[in-house]
Amino acid sequence: MPVTPTYPGVYIEEIASGVRTISPVSTSLTAFVGGTPQGIANEPIKCTSFAGFLRKFGAIDARFPLGYAVSQYFLNGGSEALIVRVTPPDAVKAQVNANGLALEVVSAGVWGNQVVVRTDLDTKDQNDDDPQLFNLFAYDLVSGTLEEFRNLSTDPDNARYVAEILEDESVLIRVPADQPPSGRPGAHGLPEKGDWFEDEGARSKAEGGNDGSDLSDSDVLGNEL
Repeated sequence: MPVTPTYPGVYIEEIASGVRTISPVSTSLTAFVGGTPQGIANEPIKCTSFAGFLRKFGAIDARFPLGYAVSQYFLNGGSEALIVRVTPPDAVKAQVNANGLALEVVSAGVWGNQVVVRTDLDTKDQNDDDPQLFNLFAYDLVSGTLEEFRNLSTDPDNARYVAEILEDESVLIRVPADQPPSGRPGAHGLPEKGDWFEDEGARSKAEGGNDGSDLSDSDVLGNEL
């Protein structure tokens, strides 16, 4: 506050500066770019532990050295890592037809051939005169990841439109951009025993996924913009 001098002398007045100090940021965040057995491709995904990396990108695989590098990073004190999975141009996504609903696994690779899906019509509108909704379930037989999406619709104007819900919430499956749903899918039968994902008659299994050729330097470096 201003100083009111009462006698001759030297007075010091401190005025607040408009300059703000720069908050310190982490310098331990490391990025890894390369091949992994599975996971979303060409997007940076943050992992805060090696267990988290395994859940998102699959187990250690001799074909993909990146997994060993990430393991050593966390063993030596790393706390955060950005992982960018790269796939070769000829890698293929597994596809599955779920009672008339075309779906594809979220990213390319043979890992997608272990994803199974199920549809049923046990929805909130099943007693209506003209029900339109359906339920969709996806399961990864290897990782054990289970996803449940209830009361979905194939109507693009519906808030539960299947393509948008899967895009926002699923880490396993998508509706292919060139194969939008044309109508409500049918329902799988009930499993004879055990869990539905173990009963071939109670679900559909994705197939056709392929890792493609070995990664080259150009696949990792990309094209200069």
